[in-house]
Formats: sequence, C-alpha cells, structure tokens
Amino acid sequence: MVVKFDQQARQVKSIQDMYLAGKGGMLVPFKELARIVVERAPVEVRHFDRNRAISIFARADDKVITPLEANARLVERFREIYQRYPGYHLDFRGQFDEFKRAFSDLKVLLVIGLVLVYIMLTAQFKSLVQPLIILFAVPLSFMGAVLALILTQTFQYSRDIWDRGPGRYSG
Repeated sequence: MVVKFDQQARQVKSIQDMYLAGKGGMLVPFKELARIVVERAPVEVRHFDRNRAISIFARADDKVITPLEANARLVERFREIYQRYPGYHLDFRGQFDEFKRAFSDLKVLLVIGLVLVYIMLTAQFKSLVQPLIILFAVPLSFMGAVLALILTQTFQYSRDIWDRGPGRYSG
C-alpha cells in the first residue's frame, strides 16, 4: 500500500498513531495492522527493454584513449560479471554502438552499390561477363597500386599523413 502524506505528517510516530476505519466503522491503530520500516530506496526505477536498468555515463579523453579502446577495456574488465552474477547483463553503448551500427550499414550499402554498378555495366555492355571482369579488376588494381607504393618506398610517407589525420600533421 502506498500512502502519501503532507509535509507535517511524515514523521514515523504520527503515522503509527494514525487510526484507520475497519469493519462497522471501528477505528484501529495503524501500528496494529502494519509494521513501519524506514529504508532508503531509489527515487525512481528505470527500465530498458522491460528490465530494471541503471545507466553509467563516461567520456573518454581522446588524447589519452579512443572511445573504442576504452570500450574494449571495459568489456574485458567486466567479462567475469556474467559468471559471478547470473541474470545480469551489461550493455555498452555510445560511440562504440554508433560505430558498429555505421559499419553494419556500410556493408549493406557496399553490396547494394556493387549490385547497382553491375546492373548499369550490364546494360551498357549488353553482356553479363564483361561487367564481372571490370568489377574484379578494380580491387586488383588497388592492390597493385599499394604494392607499387611499398616497392617505391612512398607508402611510408602516405601512411604517415593518413595516421596523423587532417590538422595533425606537424610537417
């Protein structure tokens, strides 16, 4: 039973001394019907997918660790939680979740793009084999270009620029 009181009646003694009407209008002291226990409890209980949940928020300092590395460390650190406390579930979200979702969408878009390019090339060449030759030649030419960069030792310079990213190259 949940009973709400005004500010003055919130003392345990005033609740115990309260009378309730029983059968036939007879007044019964509340302390004879129930035991009053004062405990601490959360103000609200949050739920996620119909399960009780708590949320812990943190922000990774990009200069020290990337959000993906931080998430990987957390997953490794809390791996034993499932064995020690069956029935509990940890769900790591945030930038890591967005990263996974973006890459899964990217895979689908890559397949759709390849199918559309194949359809366009098939319509242009009026052949089913020639578009396949072109589609398989593109990745091989990319690998050849990377191999040429490695052999001419210009790959290291290119990789340094990409590793530092835009705005991070100090010359």
